[in-house]
Parts: sequence; structure tokens; C-alpha cells
Amino acid sequence: DSVFNKFSGGEKAMAMYDAGVDVIWQVAGGAGAGAFTAAKEADRYAFGVDCDQSKTIADPDEAATIVTSFFADYPAAIDAAFAALQAGDFPGGTYPLVGLAEGFIKPEPTYMFDHSHAWAGTPAYSLPKALTGLELIEPGFKKISLSPSLLGLDSADVEIPTPYGPIFVRQRRGARTEITVPDGVELCGIR
Repeated sequence: DSVFNKFSGGEKAMAMYDAGVDVIWQVAGGAGAGAFTAAKEADRYAFGVDCDQSKTIADPDEAATIVTSFFADYPAAIDAAFAALQAGDFPGGTYPLVGLAEGFIKPEPTYMFDHSHAWAGTPAYSLPKALTGLELIEPGFKKISLSPSLLGLDSADVEIPTPYGPIFVRQRRGARTEITVPDGVELCGIR
């Protein structure tokens, strides 16, 4: 079944409600919308995902079944993985179970979601940030500081786009780190 098949998603959700489930947290793309139809028909509840789904459902009775929506904080998860790698504690090849208690899943009222799924924009942000230690001191890249780290790698070349042009950081194990900052960006410190 496709993640776009709302009918199929609704059938699966209804089977779960018929089996006694009270609330379904669907994370199933377009098919997940079927869970809201099933929740309405079964007089049960559902959780949304990735945005406040109660505002995206056209049928107000279906929207009323949504208790809240949750967001996966992909940047926090990736930052934690990089921190473990730096500390030498990275458990490669494992799948740690994390969620609300660990701060990686957040209910929508407390989390500003950026619509960057792990397979899309988050690695493009988190990996360069982890390798360069980029900190914005002033908005718009006017003032920055860097704290380059190879994170256990032998070498890394990082290019970070800014409104003034790219920042380049070139690292090699045992060699001096090369940093190029465009005009208009003030490098306030290297740690």
C-alpha cells in the first residue's frame, strides 16, 4: 500500500479501532489522513504529525478527533548523535528508542517546526554545523564564531552558504584548519 492512499490508511486505522485502540498516532503521509476519517467513524481519537493537522483537515468533525500533533525534532537527534560521536560514545549500528522523555518528540504547542525531515534538510544543516562549530553571533551571518572538529574523520571540506557568499572550512588530521570568510561576515573567534 502507498503512503498516499488515504482509503487504505483509513481501513488499517479502523481495524485498530475495532481491536480496541483508543488513540492512533499516524505517521503515514497521505495515508495517515485516513486515520482521522476512521477516528470520526469510530468515535475515537488520533494524533497528528509534522504540523498542526487539526488545521489541515477540511472536515471539522475529523479535525475534532485530533488530540494534538507531534513533531520529531530531527536537529536535536542529529546533534545528539554528533555529540556521542565526539565523546567516543556513538553506538553505531543500533537504533536507540527515543521519544518524548528524551526531548526528540515534542507536542505542537511547544515546538516551532521547520518542515525539515531527516531525509531532507536537517543533515544539510546539522552536519556542517557540527563539523565547523558555527555559531551565529548576529543574525544574517554578520558575526560568527567557529569551533572546527573532525568528529573522528580524517578530513572534511565544508561550504556554508551565506548572504555574502560561502564560508569555507577545510580540515585535515594533523594539519592547520583553513578558513575563508567572505567580505561582510566578521569572524569573531575560533575555538
